[in-house]
Amino acid sequence: MNNNTWSLFDKNFHREAKNIVNLGDLTEVARPWFADFANDPKVQSALQDLNRPGVRQRRALDFLGLDLVPAM
Repeated sequence: MNNNTWSLFDKNFHREAKNIVNLGDLTEVARPWFADFANDPKVQSALQDLNRPGVRQRRALDFLGLDLVPAM
């Protein structure tokens, strides 16, 4: 397993992004999935929090219905 790459999965709509190298790109990777919520401040805040490691990121992943796992 390569711990330098990650995969992002949408639990609700079966979307996925594999082999993400830079976790600082999570916001931009997931943003198109939430385009219908561009005017929702809670969704936009959660998208920004995807790039903040730790508790904020875990809460954002949960709120947005996403899983972040090491790529295989």
